Amino acid sequence: MHENKFVSDWNINNLNFKPFDEKYVKSTRIRFARNFKGYPLGASQTVFQRKEIEDKAIEAFKTFDGDLAGKYFKFGDLKNTLAKNGKSQA
Repeated sequence: MHENKFVSDWNINNLNFKPFDEKYVKSTRIRFARNFKGYPLGASQTVFQRKEIEDKAIEAFKTFDGDLAGKYFKFGDLKNTLAKNGKSQA
């Protein structure tokens, strides 16, 4: 019997991250693809429901502070925002 069995652990207090060198981190993104309570899964959502979910997520993002604080960009607008700021789109 194999002794190295993967165990899923969703407890954030059990994560062991080492400090990183900030010069290598330019940006990050948060992707949420799970269901919001009271809404169907993504493929079954209406455009209106997607907008409601995005609005709720934006409100949640505004509460982030410290290392999690930042600026929200809509995914579809990101390319234009980067171009306006003279940033690479690669």
